[in-house]
Amino acid sequence: MKVSESFSRTRIALLIAVALLLGCAAPADADIRAENPWIAEMPPGAEVAAGYLVFTNDGGEAVEVVGAESPICERVEMHTTDMSDGVARMRKQQSLTIPAHGALTLEAGGTHLMLIRPEPLSEGALVPITFELSTGEKLSVEATVKKQGGHDPNEHRRH
Repeated sequence: MKVSESFSRTRIALLIAVALLLGCAAPADADIRAENPWIAEMPPGAEVAAGYLVFTNDGGEAVEVVGAESPICERVEMHTTDMSDGVARMRKQQSLTIPAHGALTLEAGGTHLMLIRPEPLSEGALVPITFELSTGEKLSVEATVKKQGGHDPNEHRRH
């Protein structure tokens, strides 16, 4: 075996070992995924847009979503809708919990995102959103703007 061939094999083995070590050292929140992120198309004159997605946690510990931001709006807030005496009330949340080995669904009429004073959004646009997790890690997604369906298009104007 030639020296250069031996050196190449050693280099390949070293690269494989490093890749395996990096895979084993992945942070615990690598088990957090964001699936099907989308933003409801805004009606004319609206100053907020609603966002939805499903967080999945394959890890053994609950993880908190402690913040969110997007460059296309003033701020992103996390809200939940509560029913009290037949009236729906939306309340800002400081954090949301993604349970261990579970999922957290953000949907119309429940927990959701509010994009405050976003740029005009039209169907098909991609909206970057970055979530901050309690682990200190960040999770970035691109949400697709879709036409609203099934709920009052003026629902979020009253915030």
